[in-house]
Amino acid sequence: WRGAAHRPPPNAMMRSAVLTVLLGVAAAASASPEELGRRPPITEKAAYARWMVHTYLWGTLSTNSIHLDGYAYGNPQSFVDGGSNSSTGIPYFYVSDLDVSQEDIAEDNRVTFSLSNAQGVGCPVDVNDPESPTCARLMLSGTMVTVTDATEYAFAKDALFERHPVMTTWPDSHDWEVKKVEINNIDLLNIYGGISNVDVDEYFAVTSA
Repeated sequence: WRGAAHRPPPNAMMRSAVLTVLLGVAAAASASPEELGRRPPITEKAAYARWMVHTYLWGTLSTNSIHLDGYAYGNPQSFVDGGSNSSTGIPYFYVSDLDVSQEDIAEDNRVTFSLSNAQGVGCPVDVNDPESPTCARLMLSGTMVTVTDATEYAFAKDALFERHPVMTTWPDSHDWEVKKVEINNIDLLNIYGGISNVDVDEYFAVTSA
């Protein structure tokens, strides 16, 4: 049940042209709600990872803590990868620098964001424990950065407010920002046999998650 040994992440592959295409596809809602909601077969690793990122609305953001002398620090965080009818595969966050994780990121913006099927479709302990390989888990590693492009910012903020409507009531005094994880490594465990490293290009090439 143990995953593969640590692998150094590949070089970041996010380019402005790729981002423009992703946002254009998302804005056009090219994938229907039915397509977005269909869980892919476990053998389709890139599609399965994209499905998890679109389906779930929160995960655990892990940072190197400046308060704990570099110990790993996990913190639940809300996110989206697009609106209900769109999917980019990019995790977007609505966060304040007052948050302890953002204090860590100001010093070291390397992060891992983790999701589990126990969050949604369910892995009840009397049937399928969250630690079981068949209860899928996904780890997205990369760097967290502030979204500065005006078009991307508007898209991400609209999607966050659509799927997390209470965010619209949060106080302006907290100086909220839209941030994202620029993914450079993807690990998925959704069946026995060890972790699968999902190619980042294949992940972003999925047209409906």
